[in-house]
Amino acid sequence: EVDVSNRQITVQENCGKDVVTIGASMSSAMGIPDWKIRVPKTVALDISIQAGNIQVADTEGRETRLRTAAGKVTAGNIKGSALILANEVRTGDIGGHAEIRGQGGRLQVGEVGGNADFYSTGGDINTGLVKGRVKADTGSGSIMIRESSGDMIVTTKEGDIVSDYVHGAFDGTTQSGNIRIEKIGSWVHAISKSGDVFFHLVPQMITNRSEEHTSELQS
Repeated sequence: EVDVSNRQITVQENCGKDVVTIGASMSSAMGIPDWKIRVPKTVALDISIQAGNIQVADTEGRETRLRTAAGKVTAGNIKGSALILANEVRTGDIGGHAEIRGQGGRLQVGEVGGNADFYSTGGDINTGLVKGRVKADTGSGSIMIRESSGDMIVTTKEGDIVSDYVHGAFDGTTQSGNIRIEKIGSWVHAISKSGDVFFHLVPQMITNRSEEHTSELQS
């Protein structure tokens, strides 16, 4: 079901075997209309707009793509993978891989079930548990990754880098800010040109099958 606030806009709908495409052409004089689209939760979403905000409820599709050239994206829980491009992003949990790109605003995401890539020209990056590896880069802002099950590579020009637990290796750089990692399970490469660096090595248990014994590295 499709509702558009401006009745002068003609909605174009093409229905294929597996895909339904909805769109419209309009002049800039019409302004930015509000769209309300209702679909089953299991549908894979691919939404792209030139300007304005995107709001999405919980979705269970295998993939969700949300893109706005000038606006913010707000979404509930996303069961599959997600690609989101916006000025500012706020979502619930993402079940698969996540690629989130911002243009100056804050990126706030719940837990991620796969790998996570976060990029912002300027703005804080904040997420919960990431069950894969993490790459995060912001031009200006702090980076807070609560926990990463894999490696973490993060860079910010101005801001702090914080994590409770990185199970893999950590590679982090900040031009101006502190780096604080409460627990790291592997090697560390941390650079702060103006700030403090704190980390606590907690290597995982290592099993040597050939000798059939278990040893623990001491940090």
